Amino acid sequence: YQNGEWIIARNTTTAHLRFVGGTGNTVCTPKFTFPSGTVEYIVEGGATGFLTSGVEANFALGEGNVVHFICSNWDAITQIDLNADKLAGDITHWQLPANMTLLYLQANQLMGDITHWQLPTNLLYLSLRDNQLTGDITHWQLPANLERLSLHANQLAGDITHWQLPTNMTVLSLHTNQLMGDITHWQLPANLLYLYLYANAGLVGDFSQCTTGTKLQYVTLYNLSLIHI
Repeated sequence: YQNGEWIIARNTTTAHLRFVGGTGNTVCTPKFTFPSGTVEYIVEGGATGFLTSGVEANFALGEGNVVHFICSNWDAITQIDLNADKLAGDITHWQLPANMTLLYLQANQLMGDITHWQLPTNLLYLSLRDNQLTGDITHWQLPANLERLSLHANQLAGDITHWQLPTNMTVLSLHTNQLMGDITHWQLPANLLYLYLYANAGLVGDFSQCTTGTKLQYVTLYNLSLIHI
């Protein structure tokens, strides 16, 4: 322990961290620096509400680390924000907290087939961008109030021809994946402001026919097949 920061020994193979904190918005803010290498960290939290790298725990992880989260009251967690924390591992079988409203895991080294993920009904913001995830996302039942969905820069697949998008959605970023389908008659949410679909070679159709009645401010469609605007 040095200057308010826990330094984990370089030869550590497993670190089991247990946070005993408050409830609701009362959170602890420890800072940990982990060594590089393939090391497994088990993070066990007793506090409810938030689990983030900037609030609940500040993780400075080395390359190739695997982190498992254990919480005594997992379903009480409403927000997880662990973006760009060098997290690695297979999240295929992750069971998300039932009351979650925000999940940010972008810019990590996560992998797995997320075809059968069950998204919490209260989820508002979801970002898994810039990972190594696979699967068919068109099997997802998107929460009715989902506002922002960022899944770009993975290896996700699926035919989005008949994909139903939530009416409250304002941001949809799916670029740089392996999606396919004819988007000619796509029903875009009226409140959608930002749409990123580029670098999905399997998308085709006449995009101009699906923009009527929308508030789109920014759209990127380059590097697609037979898209007419």
